[in-house]
Amino acid sequence: MSNIFKLGKKAPRQDKRTFQFKSYFNTLPPIPTSIDWTGKVPDWGMLGNDTVGDCTCAGAGHLEMTWSSQTNAETIPTTPQILTAYSAITGYTPADPNTDTGADLLTVLNYWRANPIANNSIKAYAQLPLSNLADIRAAIALFGGVYMGVQLPDNAEDAFSNGQPWADTTDNNIEGGHCIVLVGYTPQYFTAITWGAKQLLTPGWFTRYADEAYAVMSPQWFNANGTAPSGFNLAQLEADLQLL
Repeated sequence: MSNIFKLGKKAPRQDKRTFQFKSYFNTLPPIPTSIDWTGKVPDWGMLGNDTVGDCTCAGAGHLEMTWSSQTNAETIPTTPQILTAYSAITGYTPADPNTDTGADLLTVLNYWRANPIANNSIKAYAQLPLSNLADIRAAIALFGGVYMGVQLPDNAEDAFSNGQPWADTTDNNIEGGHCIVLVGYTPQYFTAITWGAKQLLTPGWFTRYADEAYAVMSPQWFNANGTAPSGFNLAQLEADLQLL
């Protein structure tokens, strides 16, 4: 892996208390065939992931950009803000490279619920089934993105650098765990944000290399009237969550 493309996602951590997407959405509402939440973000930025393995926190920052850009209250997290969260979560100290050990997604999500990352916290999250791509698309459409982890094959960096999709492959050489966010889809591709840019990936690639995924509910995704760009209603969701 190149020195300018850092990874940093630890192995998935399991917790039986984690809310499951299917527990809430037994029946999904109608979902568009295609969706793209990227159009209002002019510059994604590396958010430190070119120098340290903070992909888990950079992914949080990229979701905040996506959500807030759609509700006309755009937040642009800074690299220092993301690194502050990374340090708080992992104990990373810039003066000691040995402390740059990465993080697992569940720990970052739990921190994000209790503490702001770049001045914003989330309300809830739910684990998504990797075997059901309809649920992955539904989470992107309804909640403005999916926070996810992959086991990244070693040919992914070259494809990214050359502007090529991450396509179905039999590459079994894994560089390590990486966090990306999915913020759009078509029948042929998912649109991810990683290393400060958009990256297409095929459903087959997702199925082969994804190892965890979460739908995340953020106040940033809702307008002042409590309705999301997707039409989802915050008050109703919060009321329903209280019943679970």
